[in-house]
Amino acid sequence: MLSLPYTKLILPYPHPNLPCLTLTPPLGPSPQIKCEKEEKAEKLRVKKAIEKGNMEGAKIYAQNAIRKKNEQLNYMKLASRLDATVSRLETQAKMQMVSSAGLTVGALGWRCLSYTEGG
Repeated sequence: MLSLPYTKLILPYPHPNLPCLTLTPPLGPSPQIKCEKEEKAEKLRVKKAIEKGNMEGAKIYAQNAIRKKNEQLNYMKLASRLDATVSRLETQAKMQMVSSAGLTVGALGWRCLSYTEGG
């Protein structure tokens, strides 16, 4: 089960165009797990309502269960997008550090930009 990530992105220097991406750890269960539990509870309510013959109530509970399932999927999509964004920003920060250190990546691997041949 995926959970919303929490991370502290540490850039080598503050970047003026990037927002602060320090996320705090979630307190309590993750939203996906909470939605999953609520969905199961709604399904049980549907079952009990059908057993009692309350079809209108069963429809309402079924709609709630569907809504909770969609909410859970949306939280999973959000977690995936946050992971991808943090990964891209970390990669960009690392490449900026490498380029500011005077290194580049060539076909043969890492090499120093200040290297001169024959002299």
